[in-house]
Amino acid sequence: MPGLIAGIRRDADLYERIDRPIGSNRFDRFLKRFGIVDVVVLHPVLLARMGRDGSDQADLEEVATAMESYLIRRMTRRFLMGRG
Repeated sequence: MPGLIAGIRRDADLYERIDRPIGSNRFDRFLKRFGIVDVVVLHPVLLARMGRDGSDQADLEEVATAMESYLIRRMTRRFLMGRG
C-alpha cells in the first residue's frame, strides 16, 4: 500500500506542475500556453513522459516542441477547413 500512495503522490505532483507551472524554462512556458488552450486529452501523455525514469529537462523540452507543433498544425488545419 505505501508504494501505491507514493505513486499517487508523485502523479499528483506532476499534475500540479502541468496545471500550475511556475518556472521560466522552455517546458514551463509550454505548460503555461498548453493550459490556455485547455487540451486535457494530452495530459496522460505529459504525465507519462514527465514520470519516466531518466527523463530530464532536455527530454521535457523535446516533448514540448513535438506537442506544440502537433497542436499548432491541428488548430491551423481546423481553421483552414472552416471548423475553427
